[in-house]
Amino acid sequence: MLAYLMFRLACLVTPWIPGKLGYALFSFFGDVGYLAARPARSAVKANLARVLGEGASQDRIRAVARQTFRNAAKNYFDLFRLPRLPAAQVERILTIHNWERLEQALAEGQGLILATAHFGNFDLVGQILAGRGFRVTALAEPLNPPKLFRLVNALRNSQGLSFEPMGPAALRSVLRALRRGEIVGLACDRDLQGNGVKLPFFGEETRLPAGAIYLGLKTGAPIVPAFVIRRRDNTFSAFVEEPLKLEGLGNEEETVLLGTRKMASLLEKYISGFPDQWVVFDQIWQDKSRRELGVYCER
Repeated sequence: MLAYLMFRLACLVTPWIPGKLGYALFSFFGDVGYLAARPARSAVKANLARVLGEGASQDRIRAVARQTFRNAAKNYFDLFRLPRLPAAQVERILTIHNWERLEQALAEGQGLILATAHFGNFDLVGQILAGRGFRVTALAEPLNPPKLFRLVNALRNSQGLSFEPMGPAALRSVLRALRRGEIVGLACDRDLQGNGVKLPFFGEETRLPAGAIYLGLKTGAPIVPAFVIRRRDNTFSAFVEEPLKLEGLGNEEETVLLGTRKMASLLEKYISGFPDQWVVFDQIWQDKSRRELGVYCER
């Protein structure tokens, strides 16, 4: 309930804060969150220890973790002001690389599965798709209390996107969207439902969601990975990758495994290049990885 009330207050106040001041203020809030949210801080450090490798110092891990909290807080600043942020302004602060890949995939007429991650700020940059006339349905993790989830979704949907909670009803929605030739957005870096594919990720086995691959096999819709990076000046770059090729990988089980591995390789590329942009606050690997790397039972 406290989180809901704070979000309501932020929705009222944030749109009136100038951009530079807002980013500085929310960076400070990120520092507070880093110091106060011990379980999330421990999870981020454990993840980063795997991403940065065994040679990374504790100081390096702490510095990147702190910046991760700052970037997440900046994402919230953008979210709170989203309803009053004109599409033209989003266009000005965004550079999209290889946009034609998305258009070419959509031209096939089977819809498009946009495979991404909790990386950069998709809530903001994804609005550009709606601003350019595309209909987008994205799946989101439910939040408690439910009215907090409804509030966050109202912000996300304010510019034309459609975010829905994960679950059976959402599956029906995304299938209908693809049949209409629309875009479906899926995050591929957190196995929230516990039914993902087990595979190596940054050298340590874990589970990653395979929903995008299953959906592509079921519908024939192309799977196009895309990632958003926040720059130091709080502008953004979006990178659209080549569609994942699933033909000739084997039977369904083999195709799902190999397709998920292809997506995992792209995740590794972007996360290792910009580790502070990976705004995941749950531990991706099991405790075994923490013990091997000598990470943190925090004091």
